[in-house]
Amino acid sequence: MSKRRGAQRKDVLWLIPVFLMIIFLYSNLRITQRVHHSHEDEQEGQLPDLQGVVNEDDHDQDLIQEDRDSFLLAKTNQKTISKPITNHKSMEVDIAAFNFACPRRDIKTAIIIPFHQLDRLPKVLERWNQSRFSPCDESGSSKAYDVDLIFYSYGSRSEGVTLQEVITRSVQPFLRCFGSLRFFYGNLQPSNVKSRAASAQFYQVFDIIEEPNGPAYDYFFYMELDTSPIRPNWVSRIYWEAACGEDFWVKGSQFYSMGTTDWYRKYGYHINGNAMYNSHDPTWRTLRNEIRKTSGLYDTDLWRWFYPPATQSHFDTKSRREYAHMYRLSNFIVNNGRIPYNVSTYLAMDPTIQFVHGRAGNDEF
Repeated sequence: MSKRRGAQRKDVLWLIPVFLMIIFLYSNLRITQRVHHSHEDEQEGQLPDLQGVVNEDDHDQDLIQEDRDSFLLAKTNQKTISKPITNHKSMEVDIAAFNFACPRRDIKTAIIIPFHQLDRLPKVLERWNQSRFSPCDESGSSKAYDVDLIFYSYGSRSEGVTLQEVITRSVQPFLRCFGSLRFFYGNLQPSNVKSRAASAQFYQVFDIIEEPNGPAYDYFFYMELDTSPIRPNWVSRIYWEAACGEDFWVKGSQFYSMGTTDWYRKYGYHINGNAMYNSHDPTWRTLRNEIRKTSGLYDTDLWRWFYPPATQSHFDTKSRREYAHMYRLSNFIVNNGRIPYNVSTYLAMDPTIQFVHGRAGNDEF
């Protein structure tokens, strides 16, 4: 009797793994169907149907609607996220990563173009009107970044009436790319010493943008007439250079094309004056005003403060150690110096290069 029961159990036991295999295959089939449907929803620009995944109570329904609203907002808001969001967890991770990468999105930025004479300006503005160097695309989408365009004359306002009329007419084809068009006047006295004139004009701009409640701009790009874009849509790039990455006081380029004189060998690693500048940090304001008292060219004076020769000791070396990281090299702009260059060279060198400071070959523009 017991032997027959044992044989019967053996006959039934083989069904157990078969039954488990059926359950496993059925579960995999259900998961595959869900993934397939979710993938189709994403391809159509929609969120996956979360109702089959979460409990269908009122709270979960609110979360589903919240997720869909956030997804649509992320797709339409250029300053938030351009990557599709598929669920709450990925949305939180994406936004957290974006906030970490670009922590200064709520800023006011400007492009400041200093000049002494008007004769070189028309050629620069004509170049911007070419599609391959255009400040923004046809839609003018960069206007959302609210980057102001400022023309900064060395002279006085009384000399600038005609100047404003000429520039305003010239920039009309691409004025859609900028937040506002403004004019600054240094009201500076003529100087026969070029370095002193350039330094006076540079430092004066910090005084001009200072207002009772703080500076009108948090960051600005100081863009002399011999600095040229080599790619289009560069207004938005200025905004992102200010908003993203680690903070800075000065951000720009060292020499890429070195000369043979002692001056190049001595100052080749300084950041050229065509650069991004922080204009709101109070510590930087204090240090900058100290550096301002020196008599050299402003960009090399700034470099000497951050990286002084061993014999220089009239600034606190502890401050240099604490703030050296705020003087940042970057390749969004290349300083080519006075040596002629070809745009194609830098286009092929690095896709992140947006501007070149220097004298382009005659065949380039």
